[in-house]
Amino acid sequence: MTDITVDDIKLVIRGKENFPLVYVKGYEDKDYMFIRQLVKDVYPKTEEDMYSTAQGLKKILTTLRYMEEYDYEKLVEKIRSYC
Repeated sequence: MTDITVDDIKLVIRGKENFPLVYVKGYEDKDYMFIRQLVKDVYPKTEEDMYSTAQGLKKILTTLRYMEEYDYEKLVEKIRSYC
């Protein structure tokens, strides 16, 4: 990993840098394997690489923003019941 530079900080402040929200250790990481399966269940034609999996997860999360309120609340309730 390289040191953070002033230019890096400027990019972040300007909103021109993306931030990864989930890190995985590799293809055998249990979190990655679950995310991969979720993406494949929703988008069966997803290619077998981390980039495609990440893009699929992003589409799923974007879809959540547009769900009807009732469906969204039911989904939240279901997830809470497992936490």
